Amino acid sequence: MWENLVQLTDNLADYSIFHQVINKDTTGNTMDILFVASKLSDINNYTDIIKKGGLNAVIIDVKCFALKSAVDQINQIAGSIEESNLTAVLEFGLDENYVMILYENNPIITDIFIRSQDRKTLEESNNQEEMDALVRRYMTQVKQAIQDFETKYEKRIRNLRVTSNLPNVEEYLGSFRKNMTNTGYQLFDPFDGIKVPAQLENEINMKNRSYFSTVMGLAFRKLDVFGYYKFVTAVKNINLLPNRDNMIAQKKAKAVSSFAFKGVVGVVAIIYITLFGFSFWQITELNKKIVGYDQVVQTHELKTLEKNKYAKEIGTMLKSLKLSQSIKSNKTVSFRVLAQIASAVPKRVKFKSIEYNGVDQIVIEGSAFSDQDILKLISNLNNKKLISQASLASMTLPEGQQQGSQKMKGFKIACILESA
Repeated sequence: MWENLVQLTDNLADYSIFHQVINKDTTGNTMDILFVASKLSDINNYTDIIKKGGLNAVIIDVKCFALKSAVDQINQIAGSIEESNLTAVLEFGLDENYVMILYENNPIITDIFIRSQDRKTLEESNNQEEMDALVRRYMTQVKQAIQDFETKYEKRIRNLRVTSNLPNVEEYLGSFRKNMTNTGYQLFDPFDGIKVPAQLENEINMKNRSYFSTVMGLAFRKLDVFGYYKFVTAVKNINLLPNRDNMIAQKKAKAVSSFAFKGVVGVVAIIYITLFGFSFWQITELNKKIVGYDQVVQTHELKTLEKNKYAKEIGTMLKSLKLSQSIKSNKTVSFRVLAQIASAVPKRVKFKSIEYNGVDQIVIEGSAFSDQDILKLISNLNNKKLISQASLASMTLPEGQQQGSQKMKGFKIACILESA
């Protein structure tokens, strides 16, 4: 289609071409297709200069589309819905001349033809007659482009924003206003509404700041890595670099890896924040639980002393019960004998068991620190009324003890009771 529309003397492979359907008319069964092409040799010359300057080219754009990007940005800052839907721009200069009407975000571009003699007039002539003749020819084409648009779309264009690289552009704008009295002409300011750093204000302080329109338009351009602009507008995703597909793939891989890294960092940060929050909550709850800790410790110590006291008494009672359980008799005399035996026990003597045969004999088994303690016990028992005779039945050393050491000695004493 491109070959049929444009007669090129060069090979088609010598061009970097972009094309996309930007509008469809279902009623008339037609569509608007945007073709943008640039010669590869020209692109390579520019990219070589950029690489020698230590830079990497990421976007190569057509000047009129860079201008559109700058106009869109200023319209967005201004917040005018009417200007955003319909804006007319006139490029007037030595290099390029065209009318670009931006309607519903689509560019409608009409070239303005000027002769080589006209270029000389623009560049160096001060002849008013030649300037007026140039303006008449120029404005005839501008009027025709505007009338064609107004007839087709039934929209009125009242103002044109002008960009120009001519130093005497204000003189020509005055002539433009005289030729089209119902249409306003004003120089486009790409810095309108944009905050400029103080150190750069002097650099851009000039009457005609439309010089910077293309630069500002490129500055606002974004590399369409994920194909978003493909579904929004054809102009914003144009990139005439021959290696744009490889470059986009590299940028996409970098963006994905960066996103993944940020995601991992975000997850780790969330985990740490959660853990810190949980730890802080635990510390707060534990601090609430240990309120009055000193009082609890003091109470615990008092209760422990009290427990030990009662445990000792309970031990004594259990020992007495155990001893009493060995006497299997319910006679009153048995308990009287037990009471006398208990009263006969000297110090440093411990009973292990007391066995009663139920008739007239009790065998006491225990331990003492010395022989004198055992003899003292026997003597005390013999002095009791209910015991007729107490004698040593046997004496042993406990297991693990050797003779001659100051250890407790085991004994058995047989007591014969008085007859009832």
